[in-house]
Amino acid sequence: MSIAKIERFEDIEAWQKSRELTRDIYAASNTGLFAKDYGLHDQIQRAAVSIDWEAAKARVLSVLQQRAQRNEPGLTNTEIRGITHFDRAQVKRLMAELVKENVTCLDGRGRGATWSLKEGRS
Repeated sequence: MSIAKIERFEDIEAWQKSRELTRDIYAASNTGLFAKDYGLHDQIQRAAVSIDWEAAKARVLSVLQQRAQRNEPGLTNTEIRGITHFDRAQVKRLMAELVKENVTCLDGRGRGATWSLKEGRS
């Protein structure tokens, strides 16, 4: 049995399956009686995205650590969107969470904002 090398975030089979599961849950929870039970609807959708969310956080932190170790610039919002497949609002929320985990905005706003680990963290 051969183990495939993981080169990109998207190569992780668990991440691929979680994206499929999230799409299926969103589709199922937006129809019929399920859609009318707002509490359950919102709760199940939040639970579904939490897998993707945590994987995205881990990936962004990992890339920031790698770049810091190589003395390379951090990540821009555009790069983060490419890595995570999140929209602008999701990236904004993600980075607000990561600020609590020693990530800082070095420069700019919008798509060109550059994020890095705080000094002394790698």
